[in-house]
Amino acid sequence: MGLMFLVSPYDLEISKALADRSSWDGILVFRIGELPGWAAIAFSLFILAKTHFQNQARWNYYKPLAQIILLQALLIPLAVTQSLKYLWGRTRFMHLTPDFSNYTPFYSPAGLGDGASFPSGHVAMAAVLACIPFFLWKEKRTRAAYSSAVVVALWGVFVSWGRIRSGSHYLTDCVMSLGLGWLSAALIVHLMRRHPG
Repeated sequence: MGLMFLVSPYDLEISKALADRSSWDGILVFRIGELPGWAAIAFSLFILAKTHFQNQARWNYYKPLAQIILLQALLIPLAVTQSLKYLWGRTRFMHLTPDFSNYTPFYSPAGLGDGASFPSGHVAMAAVLACIPFFLWKEKRTRAAYSSAVVVALWGVFVSWGRIRSGSHYLTDCVMSLGLGWLSAALIVHLMRRHPG
């Protein structure tokens, strides 16, 4: 949260400098930015179906991770992010007036119906994958945890970059989604691996 207040004064200027709705990276992230998150959700549903209906023991190792990913996806991208988007009412950079008079900083909600910029849904979906390194760490698979953390973090940064480039989000929108995604992933893994069900 502190980082958001630090970068907030530069939010509009960063978007002015970087936003280009025709940029290849912005278009690419718009099209595929959520795919890894959706793939993790689909794989999690597959694992739960395999272990529940067919009782296939070889999939049991992945069952806790599947449950964690689904809980993370339900809480952050679906419940929290979508609720904030429509209640907060921050106008996307691409929808600002030519004089930028309808720009609002992240800490000043414009209200219901004014926009859906804060926070970023694409980045929140990218952060669903943050459960994986925390799960691997709890399983004492340290090298795999570090490697996956680097890959997931880089993907989150790339998705954030693409959303800013497309004019869909400000830096603080992306920082909020990344921070919330990683913090909630750590908490969910800690609680669920402490009390496995």
